[in-house]
Amino acid sequence: VEDARDASVVSAVLRSAGFDDTACAFAQYDDVSQVTAALESLVSSNLVNPRTRPLRIPVQDVFKIGGIGIVPVGRVESGTLTPGMRLK
Repeated sequence: VEDARDASVVSAVLRSAGFDDTACAFAQYDDVSQVTAALESLVSSNLVNPRTRPLRIPVQDVFKIGGIGIVPVGRVESGTLTPGMRLK
């Protein structure tokens, strides 16, 4: 952001969208290369590989297929699902 006015405008937009603007920090940079370096540092230090987390598969839909039975459909959000794995 350029100055405090810009930060207050961005905070207002975040609040109106339902976000907690107190959890945001604003910084001023002279050029794009500084922003890129700061973002790369932030991303590499804070993100956890989702494959190392427990298995989470939110069920999006359930189908009843004749001859097969009930088939839940979802997407693996975290963890690893392997062929032959039995789920409870």
